[in-house]
Parts: sequence; structure tokens; C-alpha cells
Amino acid sequence: MAAMVVASMLAAGLEPPQKLIEELGAEAYPDRVAAEKALQAWAESGGEAANRWLLGEHRSSDNPEIRRRALSVLKSVVLKELTRERPGFVGIGMASVKLSDANGGEGYGVEVQLVNPGTPAEKAGLRVTDVIIKLNGKGWTKADAPHEFAGRIEDMRAGDKVQLEIRRDGKKEDIELVLASRPWSAGLYSQNVPLRGDPFAARRRPPIDERQAESEAFQAWIEDQQTPAPAR
Repeated sequence: MAAMVVASMLAAGLEPPQKLIEELGAEAYPDRVAAEKALQAWAESGGEAANRWLLGEHRSSDNPEIRRRALSVLKSVVLKELTRERPGFVGIGMASVKLSDANGGEGYGVEVQLVNPGTPAEKAGLRVTDVIIKLNGKGWTKADAPHEFAGRIEDMRAGDKVQLEIRRDGKKEDIELVLASRPWSAGLYSQNVPLRGDPFAARRRPPIDERQAESEAFQAWIEDQQTPAPAR
């Protein structure tokens, strides 16, 4: 039944029916959960108009349960949208290495010093001590190769495919890697660069977990919104 309601809402492009809104605050817990799932399906296809409606309902409803569930759906939808716009992510620790005929030719490469579990790097088969010689056919001529590598990855997005030419055990290999979204808790590489030479940076900015970082990103989005509450 809920799926049919959602389909009709999407076809008509209207706000959720009043009955569904009321069920968000229903006395029975299963009814509230079902209503929130239906609202989620509507919101994921509703774009900015759906976001504005959810934010307005969160700000203006007299029912605290409706306010809470509208905010929950809004957070889920907004974070999905924001995450799609996050920079690309590989998931390695890096160091610069001078290349020679023995390890790839002239210039500099990016030596893999750490492969984080569950990341695109691990899924693609990158290993510690691999040396990345080229990214999408382009190498590096300066010692800041890791910085340039990270900057180029930051200009890409999740789902982008990249071609890596690496040197492993004295032989060249080609690896295709599909980027993930950069974790919220990792910040932006370009913003972190000035902190890398500061030994006290970690003390001033304690590490946060991913869930906390996501919540902070969503709160920043909320603060940027100027959507007025609907008239009642």
C-alpha cells in the first residue's frame, strides 16, 4: 500500500498526503516506521523541493515525532547528495620516491606505504612498496608527487575509473581503480596540507569518527538553508 502511495505522489509531483504525514506521528511504532520509509522513497526522487518540504515540516510541525522523522529522512537524503559530490578517494599512505631505470624511469613516483582496508586501493590489489609511476598516463617530475597525485584525485568523484601504471617487484603493471567518495572524517586533502608540517595540529583538532563528521556536514547544510517555515 505504501509503495502505491509513493508512486502516485511521484507521478503527481505533489507533497506527501496528509495521511502519510499524520502516520509519521502515529501511536503504533510500526506505522511510524512504515510512514518514514514511504517518505524516504518520496524524498529520494523529489530533489530540492522535497528537501525544502522536509526542512519546513521539521521546523514547523506541532508533533515532535513528525519533526524528528522529517529530520531523519532529510539527513539521509542530503548526505547521499553531498557524498556524491565529495572528492575521489583511493585509500593509501604515500611517500615520494626518486625514479631510476630500475624502478620506472626518470622523475618521481608515489610509493605506497599503507593500504587501508576496504578502500579502492585494496580492492584494486595495490600493495605496500608498489610505486605509482603514472596516473591516467601522466607522471611527475617533482618531489611533491604524492601531493600532486592527491590533488588530481581530489578533482575527481566517486565512481570515476583511473588507470595506474605501477612498478612492482621490478616490473611494470597496469591497474584500473574505481574511486570511492572521500570519507567525511578525512576532511579535504587540500585543506589538510598546511597542517602536515605542524606537530601540534592533531592536538588542536582531535580526530573524529565518520558518523560525527557526517553529522557536522549535515548541520552545516542546515545552517546554510534559509527556507522559511510554511504558514499554518
